[in-house]
Amino acid sequence: TIKARTIWCYTTDANQRWEECQALGVILPVCSSGYAVPDESDRKALEWVAIFCWIFGVFWLFILWCMWKRIKLAIAINQVAVTFMGHTPQVCAVPVVQSAGTLLWVGIWFFLASFLLSQVPDDYVPTTYFSTYAEAGGTWETPGSSVGEGLRAMAQRKKRVKTAENQVRDALQQQRLQMLKGSLADRQNYSLFVNRLLAEKFDGYVDAAGGPPGGAQYAVLTCGSTGRLEMAPFSDIDYMIVVSDASDDVREFFLRIARHVRCLFASSDRQCIRMPQDCGPRGYGIPMCEFMVPEQSPELIGTPSQLANLQLNASVVDHIKSAMLDVRFAAGQKALFDSFVRRWFDTAKNNELGLGPGAALALQGLEAYPALELVPDVQLKNFIKAIQLPVTYISLFLQVHDEILPNPIPLHISDRLEWLAARGALPKNMTEALLDAYEFFFALRVQVQNSRRGPSNWLELEVLDRNATEQLMSSARFIDCFNKEAFAFRSWASSNASRRGGPSPLTGECLRELKGVRVSRAPAVVETRPLRANAWTGERYTPVNALVDDRDR
Repeated sequence: TIKARTIWCYTTDANQRWEECQALGVILPVCSSGYAVPDESDRKALEWVAIFCWIFGVFWLFILWCMWKRIKLAIAINQVAVTFMGHTPQVCAVPVVQSAGTLLWVGIWFFLASFLLSQVPDDYVPTTYFSTYAEAGGTWETPGSSVGEGLRAMAQRKKRVKTAENQVRDALQQQRLQMLKGSLADRQNYSLFVNRLLAEKFDGYVDAAGGPPGGAQYAVLTCGSTGRLEMAPFSDIDYMIVVSDASDDVREFFLRIARHVRCLFASSDRQCIRMPQDCGPRGYGIPMCEFMVPEQSPELIGTPSQLANLQLNASVVDHIKSAMLDVRFAAGQKALFDSFVRRWFDTAKNNELGLGPGAALALQGLEAYPALELVPDVQLKNFIKAIQLPVTYISLFLQVHDEILPNPIPLHISDRLEWLAARGALPKNMTEALLDAYEFFFALRVQVQNSRRGPSNWLELEVLDRNATEQLMSSARFIDCFNKEAFAFRSWASSNASRRGGPSPLTGECLRELKGVRVSRAPAVVETRPLRANAWTGERYTPVNALVDDRDR
């Protein structure tokens, strides 16, 4: 039986009596013979697809209507392009010429590459096969068999250099660990080690570059805390370069050397946001990103006269002028260093006070520091500067006034206090008390930076025991009294009283503010809060740069 979608009708055609036809006036059932798509879910899906297609079609027509002018413009542009191609058929040769040029370039490159490869000696790389990757590539200690004699020698040199650099890092780390004891001698040893390391690497880079242009002489002078030999765990390196010839090519040469030195010491230190981060991830972890480095301030490369006159230049930042108060010879020609010091002091005499503006910044800088407040969080650096800056100003003033430079020139606070006591400017017991207070706050600073793993100078008073808290209070009163005497000394120095030989306002009266309290140079820090007690560990790496400790061997 054949089932049709409609009825069969009898026709009058002699050739075809029956055919399908429409039943007019007859209500037919819905798909009485079944659906073309049997599954109802598939039929529903097709229905939604059809709806979506209709909606998308309407949306497409709407887009065509919106873009009608742009479509007409595109058609017009193509018509113009076709017209142009018809009038200038020679442009069709452009891709052909380009392809020919590319083939010519590849041919020349292939010839040159073949020529270079032909220069490789036969024994430079082996021609045998290897059973394992270790045999072919080798390890760091043992180069693989696939490495030729030239590459093997290069690998051995890299290994020696890497071993030597790791030894330097180990020695530097040991000096840092020793510095955590907080003693003056340990801190000076660390600073001296950094000075010697800077001198060695700087001279090495200069020699490797073939020496300065024209045989110019140079001297590297460390400044600031590096020159004073009182670097803290996170102190940066300040230095400048004295040259006998300040021509452009000499300056450019030493700027390149300064960049190599910065990359070696500071590496990719995150604090150096003003410097280009193009050195890679490894280094000694000692920042070189402040103003007092030649790469940041090119004026720090110059002749002795040029550098001495920076203290008179109003456009030079005060940080540079004050850092130049503490200069130490590190590398190069000692005669250039001596020439700079003499010219600096000569320049310092060129005003009515008998002391140049560069030296006067030592005391002016103290006025910019906040008051010495004993709040729950103490800013340790304020108390350190409150001793360092007045002592620097007083010693420099008296040296210029005497017109006789001490040999050697005192730089560290202990050396300057000893010189002031020997000259009779301060009583001996006063200089000892100042040094005790200075070392007290500096030792706290070292411990805080080691604990917080960062260049912090804030101390929470509650971590101190009762004895250390009492010493801090007495030292604060003592330092405040000394600051008043220092400002009185400046007024006395600028008046005729100093010239007539009147009595100096520097006395030992401030010792009474200590009220008999003996200040320890190595205060004990005791953290009692449970969440922070584990942070105060003495024997651990000072994380100046975390990448230094995570080096691979």
